[in-house]
Amino acid sequence: MNYNYIAPYYDLLSRICFLNRQQLAHKIILKHLNSGDQILWLGGGSGWFLEDINKLNIDLEIDYVELSTVMIEKAKARKVSNINVNFYQEDFFQFVPNRNYDVIITAFVFDHFLEKECEILFKKYNQFLKKKGKWAYVDFCEEQNFIQRFLTKSMVLFFNLVAGIEAKDFPKVNGLFDDFELIEGKEYFGNYIQSKIYKK
Repeated sequence: MNYNYIAPYYDLLSRICFLNRQQLAHKIILKHLNSGDQILWLGGGSGWFLEDINKLNIDLEIDYVELSTVMIEKAKARKVSNINVNFYQEDFFQFVPNRNYDVIITAFVFDHFLEKECEILFKKYNQFLKKKGKWAYVDFCEEQNFIQRFLTKSMVLFFNLVAGIEAKDFPKVNGLFDDFELIEGKEYFGNYIQSKIYKK
């Protein structure tokens, strides 16, 4: 998987295709961040949301893990003077955290992988989430109507071609959070995009 080729255009394409709803779906996360939180952010992309987090003006430390060199350079260029961000240009499967976290953020991450890979990632990082910690999950819905299925197939084919993603469909991952408490959820773009805050 390599987003370097599409990185310069990814944010613009996202805003156009989904009428800014992917960006709005992140906003739910903001009110669940507290001063002193240690945060693991997997797949932050270009880091545009760092600027929104920065506006909270609270003491936060973020371990920001992103594979794409182009994306992470864009993220590093963001003006985020109020938060401490540690950037790691690494594969999610290879990165090894050196701390436990109050919050884990995965926004449009699991949809890139096969179900068995999602299970591996979840189990790997869940062990680093503190008891009563929060997992911010933002992604496409699992139950889709005909039009949504068409959109899904089109997106998957596109990213197969431009980013080398192996998955042929979005994985079913809701069951991974069966032992968590859903404390807030919102839907966007019909119900195609979902934001969920889970508590361990």
